Amino acid sequence: MIKMTFTLLIMLFMTTLLVSQNYRYFPIGQSWSFPDARSLAMGGAGTISLATPGAMIHNPASLTLIDQDLTVDLTLNARKLEERRSYPLYDRFQSFLLNSTYVINNNWYPDFQGGAAYWLPFGRTPWLIIAGGSYPEIDYQYSYQEEVRENVFGDQLIAYNRIKTTGMLRRYGFALAATLPPLPKLSLGVQAGFLQGDATYQSEVNFIQDSERLVFADQSRELTSTPLLISIGSLYRFSERISAGVDFALPYAVKFRTLSEGVELTETIEYPFKLNAGFEFRARQQLQARLNVDVGYEFWSGKKYNSQIGGNIPGNQSFDDVFYFKTGIEHIFFNQIPFRVGAQYKTSYLSRGTTQTLLGAGTGFFRKSWRVDVAGAFGKISYRWEDLFDDAMYVDDPNFQSRVDLDTVDETTFLIMLSVKYDVDF
Repeated sequence: MIKMTFTLLIMLFMTTLLVSQNYRYFPIGQSWSFPDARSLAMGGAGTISLATPGAMIHNPASLTLIDQDLTVDLTLNARKLEERRSYPLYDRFQSFLLNSTYVINNNWYPDFQGGAAYWLPFGRTPWLIIAGGSYPEIDYQYSYQEEVRENVFGDQLIAYNRIKTTGMLRRYGFALAATLPPLPKLSLGVQAGFLQGDATYQSEVNFIQDSERLVFADQSRELTSTPLLISIGSLYRFSERISAGVDFALPYAVKFRTLSEGVELTETIEYPFKLNAGFEFRARQQLQARLNVDVGYEFWSGKKYNSQIGGNIPGNQSFDDVFYFKTGIEHIFFNQIPFRVGAQYKTSYLSRGTTQTLLGAGTGFFRKSWRVDVAGAFGKISYRWEDLFDDAMYVDDPNFQSRVDLDTVDETTFLIMLSVKYDVDF
């Protein structure tokens, strides 16, 4: 098992892509899928071994692994996105020289999440546990600022280009899970949640000399309906060393009332049916080593994005089904200090050929009634995209030819999480 850990570490550092919320995914966005720091450290794996209230957003049957009467969990998380945009430079013979970086944005986006779970006391053997909590579902936070300067000696500042999206859809979920006495190895769970939140999108140019503000887009989105998020999970313990489970989430649709430049419009975004299978193996030796594997499929094909104003994703965009594979290893040493590493491989719903890989690591501290976990994840993704602002806006020359080459966009993302769990045994 230790040899397997080092093999996984080598695999982790060979992979460098990470999914993150960025310009090209708005307004569909991407979902957070880490209920706490342990999950992030293991690359999102461990849906059937997560003994915290956050288990409800993956496999609610795992709530039955909680071994205290009352458990409260609070997680602080932050995402840092560094974005570099470059354009190709050519010599006088039109030969490519290099990609010249013209803007760097580096921003932090903090948030929090958490929940509580309680075993209902039915006689001497409680078998039903209830849980509730609040977790980020779809994050829209993104900031972009670019300085525009004259291409002459002195590089005088002309304008600032700005794009900013704010807001988040949060899931407020409630779950029930049970281990029935006739089948002590089988646990079942169900979660029902709803979304709340809004989003804004602004794109503008601020000219320096005449203090003019040119607005390209000013949109605000409000939910017109509260979609219900339903998920069902199962967990079966084959032995003390082997467990497996299956969970699925039903599809739902988000409907927005969008106010764009004073005009009220509507948008509908459909999200897919999701199927996940998890497996855990615990080593026999005294040094507790645990291998977790999750495999899942998201049925994006056939889903629709209906918008009267459009977005960075065209209204006629066809989606691809998503496949993902997550694996994580957790060692718990003799002093009860864990060491965790994990990786996640996932395809994109915008293009199956675009793959996204997450790598993470973390540790924690155990005590009798509380636990602290910390984790970090890192990655980088590169892609080609058109220039976000046309250079012709800053040149008083009708014969000026705008640049048509695609930019190279390099995004480096760093995620950190700190989770505090407190247990009460009545």
